[in-house]
Amino acid sequence: MSDVIKAMLAGYVRMLKTDPLMTKACTSGVLAIFGNVIAQWMRLRKQKGGSFNLRSLASFWIFGTAFTGPIMHYFYVWMDRVVPTTTPLYAWKRLALDRLVMAPLFMVLFFVVTNFLNGKSLKSTNAFLRQNFWPSLIMNWKVWTPVQYFNLTLVPLKYRVLFGNLVAVLWNTYLAVVSAS
Repeated sequence: MSDVIKAMLAGYVRMLKTDPLMTKACTSGVLAIFGNVIAQWMRLRKQKGGSFNLRSLASFWIFGTAFTGPIMHYFYVWMDRVVPTTTPLYAWKRLALDRLVMAPLFMVLFFVVTNFLNGKSLKSTNAFLRQNFWPSLIMNWKVWTPVQYFNLTLVPLKYRVLFGNLVAVLWNTYLAVVSAS
């Protein structure tokens, strides 16, 4: 492992100890931007020109920082309390909570907030949700179900948001492509 990555991980662990919520919020925002940059770069390459949509970058950063990091931090803490590892079938119960409750709610929240931040009207956002909610949620279930099974059963609580954020770089790329459509 390179010295840069080791230093970054050590800094992350140090920050987790002093301010876990802010650390997870900032990490979520930065990694959300990264996924958006990848999606925009792919779009610009395909179109052979154009410029980056700074409003889209900002909306992903705001959503990651203000919503993803804090919500997932508290959700994982709550889930560990409500469904401890001593509960029979705890892994499946946690997965069901995440996939059947959190995923749909979070998908709606993401689309509403990012559409609002991108200047879309309520009518436009509603039409967007009708067209994109189910295909995006089904894709979410396909991609995130095995990831979340691993995350909820094997990743220590304090690293779950980071693990999810790292996988979410690819997911945010997908969402940025869907949001731009």
